[in-house]
Amino acid sequence: MTTESLLFECSQDCHQCGRCFIDKQSILTDSTPLRDFGRLPAKMGYGIAVDIGTTTIVAYLWDFMKKQVNQVSAKTNGQRKYGLDVIRRQQQAISGNLNQLHEIVIKDVNRLILELTSKPDDISIISIVGNTTMRDLFFNIPPEWSTTPPYVPSSTDSIITNAQDMGLITRDAVIYSPPVIHGYWGSDALVGVYALDLCKDPYVLFLDLGTNGEIALSYPSPRGNTILATSVSSAPCFEGMQIQCGMGAKQGAISHITLDESLTPTYEIISDDPGLNQSPRGLCGSGVIDIVAELLTHQVITPSGMFNPQYHHQRISKTDNGKCFQIHTSPDLFITLKDIGEVLMAKASFAAAIQTLLDEIRSFHPVIEKTYLAGAFGFHCKPENALRIGLIPHAGLIESVGNTAGLGAIHYLYKEERNKINQSVDTIKYFNLTGNERFSEHYLSEHMFSTASLGVNYQTLS
Repeated sequence: MTTESLLFECSQDCHQCGRCFIDKQSILTDSTPLRDFGRLPAKMGYGIAVDIGTTTIVAYLWDFMKKQVNQVSAKTNGQRKYGLDVIRRQQQAISGNLNQLHEIVIKDVNRLILELTSKPDDISIISIVGNTTMRDLFFNIPPEWSTTPPYVPSSTDSIITNAQDMGLITRDAVIYSPPVIHGYWGSDALVGVYALDLCKDPYVLFLDLGTNGEIALSYPSPRGNTILATSVSSAPCFEGMQIQCGMGAKQGAISHITLDESLTPTYEIISDDPGLNQSPRGLCGSGVIDIVAELLTHQVITPSGMFNPQYHHQRISKTDNGKCFQIHTSPDLFITLKDIGEVLMAKASFAAAIQTLLDEIRSFHPVIEKTYLAGAFGFHCKPENALRIGLIPHAGLIESVGNTAGLGAIHYLYKEERNKINQSVDTIKYFNLTGNERFSEHYLSEHMFSTASLGVNYQTLS
């Protein structure tokens, strides 16, 4: 493997790549609460923290002396051609493509390393976090646990290995990867709740609303504050996937949208040059949530997710794929009835999971004091619109905290922090929703958009 072969070659497919634009605000935010970092490692210099997401891989060049990120780089996970979600990649790995998936992610990480530094041999430590499937594929471990309930890996322990043995170009570096809690609650969520110090206060809710949804709720117990954790089926619509005009949170994506009384849209477009007048290319997850919330507010759609038959407007049309609402022309961008259904199903899953966790600790009379929205979607999502559609409960403060997995991965570069994170698994209890009757009941009841904050009587419209 030569350095030259890892240099970036433009595919001219910006919709799938997006590497020329990195929304650094969604990766590191000034307002994100952080623990204090530990003492310097024995070998001062630089480390690289890597968050391997199902959709996007993000890497940080960390300066141990200055205790700061010198450079951030990100790219689309090249494994996407084997499937957009973890389920498909698990199937591909088990059916004989494990080595191919492993080689792709190694090549992706090497490309990011070369973007971060021209001297990869100067890197002494690398931390790797991700959901359990992404961690397995990076370390070339077959995710056989995914075929049998309750989906618990044979080993959930932390991993230590040499970078060179894994095929990384940082030949002298040591790779550290945190433990995982469950097959669907990985090291990315573990380090994320650690970085936020979620156990510090009770009744704090953590939501990472990405391709895979991790949820955590802190609550008091006889041994101190404990975290009850769970996960829900993938919600790709939150990252602009499975939406007809959807895309990731990349350049050209509509990140926010409002409608006036005449239903004329005003929107914000993600751009590395805000002064540039450009046409939108699609809707990212936060834009999808915004338009659904706006259509609810203006009664264009009903809480059941259907177009209101009493509402007639030139932007509402019928196509071969059913009714849709026109957002933009040239190019044609619209939200379809099927898209709205995708959002409703994802909303129902998350809302039902949260309610089930609250049921589980009912004896403590919980009141959610604060909700953290993590990940790129959580950073861009308007909390008021997440509330409006019923995605998150009406309680306490809501704070968008960016990529907590990346922040936690930086913590894991330090020996003292690694020890604390490894020990923090004892404070987390995983609650499996598979086959849970209460979750099923809540899911059915949550299969309606919220009207609590609309001030509108929808009884005749739903």
